Amino acid sequence: MSAQSEEAKRTLRESEDPPALALAAQVLAASARPEDHGALLDFLRSEEFRGRLDPPSEPRTSPEDRWIAKPLFTLEENRAPSAHAALAALMGDPAFNADLDCTDLLVEVSASMRPPSPSVIAFWRRYTSADSPHLHAIMRVLLENGDPLAVAEFEGLLLAAAPGPDDDDYRLDWLRRWVLRHRDSPHVLAMVERLVALPRPPSWTTEMQLVAAEVVFMHKRSWYRLNQMVLPPPLGQTPPEGRATLRRIADLVHARLQAGEALKEAMAATLAQLDEVRDASSPPDAR
Repeated sequence: MSAQSEEAKRTLRESEDPPALALAAQVLAASARPEDHGALLDFLRSEEFRGRLDPPSEPRTSPEDRWIAKPLFTLEENRAPSAHAALAALMGDPAFNADLDCTDLLVEVSASMRPPSPSVIAFWRRYTSADSPHLHAIMRVLLENGDPLAVAEFEGLLLAAAPGPDDDDYRLDWLRRWVLRHRDSPHVLAMVERLVALPRPPSWTTEMQLVAAEVVFMHKRSWYRLNQMVLPPPLGQTPPEGRATLRRIADLVHARLQAGEALKEAMAATLAQLDEVRDASSPPDAR
């Protein structure tokens, strides 16, 4: 039994001081001991404790500024299975998630929970209805997570989305921001290959197929609002598996879609760069 852990638990039981409570909670969150994570989980589930940790008198700016964010992020950084199990348990706790800020924080920490457990996947699905305030953050986090299961969730939600005729097409934002940002990921590129391969009416049209192709070959300032520019990763850091997928995507576009000149030029430039990367990495006698 750790004296530091016991002192932290005493603080969590008795203190009314939010900074002291947050620090004590972080002590348990950083522990390697499952029993400390279990004890912390009990405190975080307690409405009375959460009221002392983040009293109504405290200013509310963003979820990350809440005192409760500190132990949650410390649990995220802890590689012990019991630390992430505590986070997964909170994801299934309706009372904890009645606070929108707490759900926002759990969305953020889920980015590093790889592979996502069934509890994490159920959490994502619970908060990705079309009218959910967490939908767009979860779409971002799914690709930040990057596990094939998370990418599959992104793909399913993208294909299921059906913006109304008078609505902004938020799928463009998902593709031009989050897919573009992770277009060096073999799992993301494999998803784009599937998206480009076939239209899936009524919502996934040939026009959307072209957008999916554009975001792995192009980058245009006009896609973004002021101060929301997203930069693509360097092509050179795409693994060989992803480079091969890029070539197949280009072949699909040429064979099945009516690409504009800008996309054709971008594909040609990307393929030329891939040839340079391949030649640079080949031994002299293989060139």
